[in-house]
Amino acid sequence: MLQTIALLAPLVAPSALLDVPPVFQKLTFKEARDKAEAESKLLLLDAMTSWCGPCKVMDATTWVDEKVVAWLDQHAISVQLDMDEHTDVKTALGINAFPTVVLLKGGSEFDRVVGLRKPAELLTWLEDARAGKRALDRVKENLAAARGGESKWSVRARIASELLGYSEYDEALTEYLWLWNHLPKDDRRARGWRWSAGMFQMKQLATSHAPAREAFVRLRDALETTAEDEARRDWIELNTVLDDDARTAAWADRAVASADGTRVVKLYETRLFRLLVAEGKWRAAGLALNDPAGAMKTMASNLGAYDVAPKDRKTMPMIPMGGMRPATKPADEPDDEPAAEQEPEQEPEQEPEQEPGEGARRSIPAIPMGTMKPAEAKTPQEADAKPATRPTTPEAIAADIRVRLTDQLRLSCAERYAALLAAGRGDEATAVARVLLDETDDARARAALVATVLRAGQLQTRLDVHQRWLDEAAW
Repeated sequence: MLQTIALLAPLVAPSALLDVPPVFQKLTFKEARDKAEAESKLLLLDAMTSWCGPCKVMDATTWVDEKVVAWLDQHAISVQLDMDEHTDVKTALGINAFPTVVLLKGGSEFDRVVGLRKPAELLTWLEDARAGKRALDRVKENLAAARGGESKWSVRARIASELLGYSEYDEALTEYLWLWNHLPKDDRRARGWRWSAGMFQMKQLATSHAPAREAFVRLRDALETTAEDEARRDWIELNTVLDDDARTAAWADRAVASADGTRVVKLYETRLFRLLVAEGKWRAAGLALNDPAGAMKTMASNLGAYDVAPKDRKTMPMIPMGGMRPATKPADEPDDEPAAEQEPEQEPEQEPEQEPGEGARRSIPAIPMGTMKPAEAKTPQEADAKPATRPTTPEAIAADIRVRLTDQLRLSCAERYAALLAAGRGDEATAVARVLLDETDDARARAALVATVLRAGQLQTRLDVHQRWLDEAAW
């Protein structure tokens, strides 16, 4: 699992996708390295991707900051390379999260930082590097200071993320356990971190470090019989951390045997529905839904939300590159982030998070992940010569987003239709199918509905309707 999955991705406007900050020279990695050595300068590589939200935020802020630009012009040769295109560089440097900023001295890597860096943070790192100090050295200094006095919970969360990034697993485990046990209950942002970026990071740690996995199993098992809504959510997320979603699915499948259990499962609809479908628990998935037809109508109405000039808007809205649209931040919420934001190489397909009993908090739809990245070339030579495979104008970008949102609607309606049939909610299943067919009345929509009822074992439930859809799809 990767960072979020529910990582809250920053927003960028479509026009920002087309620009490379002027501080970066138009050179290949080899050309930049040779030039840096010839001029006795550092080489700075911004390893990014076109679909990475934090990368675009840095483009619009850090990489155009006057002090950063002046420093780089004086001390470094700087290049920005899309890792989906320069796969040879990505492999050679072992880059798997974005943005990753790599600094080389004399042709060899000296240090790197991963995740969004504000201008002041980047300048501090660059000055440290000139003085021979690596980022990990400063992280350890910050760690000692945080443990030696009273520090913000968000500061400890950031340090834990940085320790994980540098494979300091024992120290990272100590920090994540501290964060877990000292979660500020009245801090909505901290609780959101626990259910998004924090869980992703803990999964990384559990995958790489056996003692961490053992510790997280103990945390999970202590919550096994909880009746508290928030603690149940923690239990669900810890199962994902431990690659044990089947445990969650089995609990939900048992829970929906009673009316009270169904009520509890419905509290976690956005977290559980896709998980239950993936585990083949179609009846439980159908019973977990609160207002499936209403949700699909909202999704259908938003298909054109990113159009360049929709009827009720003159400009295209900001795009949540990377998948999720952040919840609106309260006016009195502090600006400090609980952890550095970064985009992993891939993210699981998951709907945006919401807390138990809450409705969705987005005003425009998230852009589906999965098809954001262009196909990778097979060789470094192909990577260098490969023409652009993604849209390059606001109009084309908007059209591409509409296609992906339509694909998402097709999948979402088909899965809900099949799950509702399995749950005996036939009238609601009909309403969901009608939303899809009213919006996109084509062979692909009918084929998706029939293919999904086959997966769910519900073909015979409405055989005449399904046969008719197949016939119509074949015309």
